[in-house]
Amino acid sequence: MGQGPRRPPGERARRRARPRRHGPLQAPRRRRPVSDAEKPPVSRGRRALVAAGAAAAIIAVWNAPGVVRRFLPQRFDFEPVETPPGFRRLARGDASRVVDPFIGIGGGEGPAAPDIDPASLVADLCRALFRFEQVESGVVPVASFSDYFCPHCRVLTRRLAAIAETDPSVRVAWHEWPLFGRMSEVAARAALAARRQGAYPAFQAALSRGGFLPTPEFIRSLAERIDVDPDRLVADMDDPGIDREIAESTALARLFRFPGTPGLVVGRTLVDGALDDAALAALIARERADGPVPGCA
Repeated sequence: MGQGPRRPPGERARRRARPRRHGPLQAPRRRRPVSDAEKPPVSRGRRALVAAGAAAAIIAVWNAPGVVRRFLPQRFDFEPVETPPGFRRLARGDASRVVDPFIGIGGGEGPAAPDIDPASLVADLCRALFRFEQVESGVVPVASFSDYFCPHCRVLTRRLAAIAETDPSVRVAWHEWPLFGRMSEVAARAALAARRQGAYPAFQAALSRGGFLPTPEFIRSLAERIDVDPDRLVADMDDPGIDREIAESTALARLFRFPGTPGLVVGRTLVDGALDDAALAALIARERADGPVPGCA
């Protein structure tokens, strides 16, 4: 079939744009504004979800693990302590930095042991606390007070051991402070007895995994696995020298007024509880910048 003459493109566009009329031309109706009270519940619910999501995101970042928080500025609030002079305590109000120290924490006075005069500890604090006479320049000494049946202690022990292994300027002194009863004391004595055979790190690492009962059979089996003489280890566990070591650590913990385990001394700073990776690294850097520990230079 033949086709009629084509209309110019502009004319076709004008015809399409021309409004169709179905009766008298009416002005468009203007919508009345809708108040918040008149909006459907879905809108209000959506806004609530968005607000809740934003709040959750803020909390998630604030309580995030060290891998995220290491990019956030670390701020420490310190409180001075009277004894020993020159030391300070990390304020427990800094909850974003300190993992809750009262969950799974040890309490009590520890095992019965020979009395230690606190004045004698203060007079020779560097040796008693950090296990050496003086601290070299640039070295950050750390003292850890822990119990093998304290969940936070196991985490903190592994964290400190990893730092000491990779950073030679951080030196950790381990204090056995058994607070969870007879099983804790047996485990502490076994670890200190293993130290006399040069096997403290291996013994400590095995006990820090948790999930054990320190029966005589377990102690002997563990000693054999790490190439320690089991008979000598069992005999050393009852040595009066180990009584003295535990008593000295207990007296130090009381001197620093730790409420339980874990207790930590990083340089001149006392910490009640466990620190996350980012805060611990920042505190070590702060102590290094602040110079020698009082009484240890």
